[in-house]
Amino acid sequence: MTGLDIDEQFVKHLLLLVPRLLAPENLVKKEIGGQPIKSRDLLKFFTLFMEVFKDNDLPEPTTLVEFAAQASSQAALEAGKEYYAETMEALVGGDRPFLKTVQMEAEHSKAKEHAIQTYLEKNKYGRKNQSVVEKYQLMLVEEVEKMFVKYSQQNEAKNVFKAARTPATLFSVLMFFYLMSGVFGLFGMYSFANMCNLGMGVFLIMLTVWAYVSSNII
Repeated sequence: MTGLDIDEQFVKHLLLLVPRLLAPENLVKKEIGGQPIKSRDLLKFFTLFMEVFKDNDLPEPTTLVEFAAQASSQAALEAGKEYYAETMEALVGGDRPFLKTVQMEAEHSKAKEHAIQTYLEKNKYGRKNQSVVEKYQLMLVEEVEKMFVKYSQQNEAKNVFKAARTPATLFSVLMFFYLMSGVFGLFGMYSFANMCNLGMGVFLIMLTVWAYVSSNII
Protein backbone atom coordinates (compact mmCIF):
# COMPACT_ATOMS: atom_id res chain seq x y z
CA MET A 1 0.00 0.00 0.00
CA THR A 2 1.40 3.40 -0.98
CA GLY A 3 0.84 6.77 0.61
CA LEU A 4 -1.78 7.55 -2.08
CA ASP A 5 -3.94 4.63 -0.89
CA ILE A 6 -4.31 6.08 2.63
CA ASP A 7 -6.89 8.74 3.41
CA GLU A 8 -5.22 12.11 3.95
CA GLN A 9 -7.23 12.80 7.09
CA PHE A 10 -6.06 9.51 8.57
CA VAL A 11 -2.41 10.32 7.84
CA LYS A 12 -2.84 13.84 9.24
CA HIS A 13 -4.27 12.62 12.55
CA LEU A 14 -1.79 9.74 12.70
CA LEU A 15 1.06 12.25 12.56
CA LEU A 16 -0.50 13.98 15.56
CA LEU A 17 -1.32 10.82 17.52
CA VAL A 18 1.99 8.92 17.31
CA PRO A 19 4.24 11.73 18.66
CA ARG A 20 1.82 12.23 21.53
CA LEU A 21 1.78 8.53 22.38
CA LEU A 22 5.57 8.26 22.27
CA ALA A 23 6.40 11.58 23.94
CA PRO A 24 8.65 10.98 27.00
CA GLU A 25 6.27 12.82 29.32
CA ASN A 26 3.41 10.53 28.24
CA LEU A 27 5.31 7.25 28.56
CA VAL A 28 4.59 5.46 31.82
CA LYS A 29 6.27 2.38 33.25
CA LYS A 30 4.20 -0.68 32.40
CA GLU A 31 3.26 -2.98 35.26
CA ILE A 32 1.62 -6.39 35.53
CA GLY A 33 0.38 -7.56 38.88
CA GLY A 34 1.93 -4.48 40.48
CA GLN A 35 5.41 -5.36 39.20
CA PRO A 36 7.32 -3.31 36.58
CA ILE A 37 7.80 -5.21 33.33
CA LYS A 38 10.48 -4.88 30.66
CA SER A 39 9.70 -4.51 26.97
CA ARG A 40 10.94 -8.03 26.16
CA ASP A 41 8.55 -9.49 28.75
CA LEU A 42 5.66 -7.31 27.55
CA LEU A 43 6.22 -8.72 24.07
CA LYS A 44 5.89 -12.24 25.50
CA PHE A 45 2.58 -11.26 27.10
CA PHE A 46 1.31 -9.99 23.74
CA THR A 47 2.52 -13.13 21.95
CA LEU A 48 0.85 -15.47 24.43
CA PHE A 49 -2.46 -13.61 24.38
CA MET A 50 -2.44 -13.47 20.58
CA GLU A 51 -2.30 -17.26 20.69
CA VAL A 52 -5.35 -17.28 22.98
CA PHE A 53 -7.43 -14.94 20.80
CA LYS A 54 -6.36 -16.21 17.36
CA ASP A 55 -9.44 -18.46 17.06
CA ASN A 56 -12.93 -17.21 16.32
CA ASP A 57 -14.29 -18.49 19.63
CA LEU A 58 -13.66 -16.51 22.80
CA PRO A 59 -11.41 -18.36 25.25
CA GLU A 60 -12.62 -19.63 28.60
CA PRO A 61 -11.80 -17.41 31.62
CA THR A 62 -9.70 -20.23 33.06
CA THR A 63 -7.59 -20.22 29.89
CA LEU A 64 -6.93 -16.50 30.23
CA VAL A 65 -5.87 -16.91 33.85
CA GLU A 66 -3.56 -19.78 32.92
CA PHE A 67 -1.92 -17.85 30.10
CA ALA A 68 -1.53 -14.77 32.30
CA ALA A 69 0.13 -16.92 34.98
CA GLN A 70 2.42 -18.44 32.36
CA ALA A 71 3.45 -15.06 30.99
CA SER A 72 3.98 -13.65 34.49
CA SER A 73 6.08 -16.67 35.47
CA GLN A 74 8.20 -16.35 32.33
CA ALA A 75 8.90 -12.68 33.06
CA ALA A 76 9.73 -13.49 36.69
CA LEU A 77 12.03 -16.29 35.54
CA GLU A 78 13.98 -13.84 33.39
CA ALA A 79 14.26 -11.48 36.36
CA GLY A 80 15.66 -14.29 38.52
CA LYS A 81 18.18 -15.27 35.85
CA GLU A 82 19.22 -11.66 35.43
CA TYR A 83 19.83 -11.28 39.17
CA TYR A 84 21.95 -14.44 39.27
CA ALA A 85 23.97 -13.45 36.20
CA GLU A 86 24.69 -9.96 37.55
CA THR A 87 25.74 -11.37 40.94
CA MET A 88 28.09 -14.00 39.52
CA GLU A 89 29.47 -11.60 36.93
CA ALA A 90 30.45 -9.24 39.76
CA LEU A 91 32.24 -12.12 41.51
CA VAL A 92 34.13 -13.91 38.74
CA GLY A 93 33.44 -12.01 35.52
CA GLY A 94 35.86 -9.93 33.51
CA ASP A 95 39.08 -9.14 35.33
CA ARG A 96 37.90 -10.39 38.73
CA PRO A 97 40.52 -12.61 40.48
CA PHE A 98 40.30 -16.39 40.79
CA LEU A 99 37.85 -17.57 43.45
CA LYS A 100 38.46 -20.75 45.44
CA THR A 101 36.04 -23.60 44.72
CA VAL A 102 34.55 -23.58 48.22
CA GLN A 103 33.90 -19.84 48.03
CA MET A 104 32.52 -20.19 44.52
CA GLU A 105 30.00 -22.83 45.58
CA ALA A 106 28.97 -20.83 48.65
CA GLU A 107 28.37 -17.68 46.58
CA HIS A 108 26.48 -19.75 44.00
CA SER A 109 24.14 -21.13 46.67
CA LYS A 110 23.41 -17.65 48.02
CA ALA A 111 22.88 -16.19 44.57
CA LYS A 112 20.56 -19.07 43.60
CA GLU A 113 18.43 -18.57 46.71
CA HIS A 114 18.15 -14.85 46.01
CA ALA A 115 17.31 -15.58 42.37
CA ILE A 116 14.44 -17.85 43.46
CA GLN A 117 13.29 -15.19 45.91
CA THR A 118 13.37 -12.60 43.14
CA TYR A 119 11.32 -14.94 40.94
CA LEU A 120 8.67 -15.41 43.62
CA GLU A 121 8.46 -11.70 44.42
CA LYS A 122 8.11 -10.73 40.77
CA ASN A 123 5.55 -13.45 40.08
CA LYS A 124 2.59 -12.10 42.05
CA TYR A 125 0.14 -12.58 39.20
CA GLY A 126 1.39 -16.08 38.48
CA ARG A 127 0.49 -17.23 42.00
CA LYS A 128 -3.07 -17.72 40.81
CA ASN A 129 -1.84 -20.95 39.23
CA GLN A 130 0.50 -22.74 41.62
CA SER A 131 1.38 -25.55 39.20
CA VAL A 132 2.65 -23.01 36.66
CA VAL A 133 4.66 -21.21 39.35
CA GLU A 134 6.33 -24.45 40.44
CA LYS A 135 7.02 -25.47 36.84
CA TYR A 136 8.83 -22.22 36.05
CA GLN A 137 10.66 -22.26 39.38
CA LEU A 138 12.14 -25.64 38.44
CA MET A 139 13.09 -24.19 35.06
CA LEU A 140 14.82 -21.29 36.82
CA VAL A 141 16.83 -23.66 39.02
CA GLU A 142 17.90 -25.67 35.96
CA GLU A 143 18.95 -22.49 34.12
CA VAL A 144 20.89 -21.24 37.14
CA GLU A 145 22.75 -24.54 37.46
CA LYS A 146 23.73 -24.37 33.77
CA MET A 147 24.97 -20.81 34.27
CA PHE A 148 26.95 -21.94 37.32
CA VAL A 149 28.83 -24.46 35.18
CA LYS A 150 29.74 -21.68 32.76
CA TYR A 151 30.92 -19.35 35.53
CA SER A 152 32.86 -22.18 37.19
CA GLN A 153 34.71 -22.82 33.94
CA GLN A 154 35.35 -19.10 33.57
CA ASN A 155 36.70 -18.96 37.11
CA GLU A 156 38.91 -22.05 36.67
CA ALA A 157 40.41 -20.54 33.53
CA LYS A 158 41.91 -17.84 35.77
CA ASN A 159 43.69 -20.41 37.91
CA VAL A 160 47.10 -20.24 36.25
CA PHE A 161 48.49 -22.57 38.93
CA LYS A 162 46.02 -25.38 38.30
CA ALA A 163 48.65 -27.55 36.65
CA ALA A 164 51.14 -26.93 39.42
CA ARG A 165 48.55 -27.57 42.15
CA THR A 166 50.93 -26.80 45.05
CA PRO A 167 53.82 -24.41 45.69
CA ALA A 168 55.91 -27.52 46.44
CA THR A 169 55.72 -28.48 42.77
CA LEU A 170 56.84 -25.00 41.72
CA PHE A 171 59.68 -25.09 44.22
CA SER A 172 60.75 -28.57 43.06
CA VAL A 173 60.94 -27.47 39.43
CA LEU A 174 62.79 -24.33 40.52
CA MET A 175 65.42 -26.44 42.34
CA PHE A 176 65.69 -28.79 39.35
CA PHE A 177 66.61 -25.88 37.07
CA TYR A 178 69.05 -24.60 39.74
CA LEU A 179 70.87 -27.94 39.96
CA MET A 180 70.94 -28.44 36.19
CA SER A 181 72.33 -24.93 35.74
CA GLY A 182 75.21 -25.83 38.09
CA VAL A 183 75.88 -29.12 36.29
CA PHE A 184 75.92 -27.52 32.82
CA GLY A 185 78.12 -24.70 34.12
CA LEU A 186 80.55 -27.20 35.62
CA PHE A 187 81.07 -28.82 32.22
CA GLY A 188 81.31 -25.51 30.38
CA MET A 189 77.94 -25.88 28.65
CA TYR A 190 77.03 -22.28 29.31
CA SER A 191 74.22 -21.99 26.73
CA PHE A 192 72.33 -24.80 28.48
CA ALA A 193 73.18 -23.30 31.85
CA ASN A 194 71.70 -19.97 30.73
CA MET A 195 68.52 -21.69 29.59
CA CYS A 196 68.21 -23.31 33.01
CA ASN A 197 68.78 -19.94 34.67
CA LEU A 198 65.97 -18.52 32.54
CA GLY A 199 63.65 -21.36 33.55
CA MET A 200 64.63 -20.89 37.16
CA GLY A 201 63.77 -17.19 36.93
CA VAL A 202 60.35 -17.94 35.40
CA PHE A 203 59.41 -20.41 38.13
CA LEU A 204 60.72 -18.06 40.81
CA ILE A 205 58.36 -15.39 39.50
CA MET A 206 55.47 -17.89 39.42
CA LEU A 207 56.17 -18.92 43.01
CA THR A 208 56.21 -15.28 44.09
CA VAL A 209 52.95 -14.54 42.28
CA TRP A 210 51.35 -17.67 43.79
CA ALA A 211 52.24 -16.47 47.28
CA TYR A 212 50.81 -13.02 46.53
CA VAL A 213 47.55 -14.33 45.02
CA SER A 214 47.05 -16.85 47.82
CA SER A 215 47.39 -14.16 50.48
CA ASN A 216 44.70 -12.09 48.74
CA ILE A 217 42.07 -14.78 48.23
CA ILE A 218 42.22 -16.53 51.58
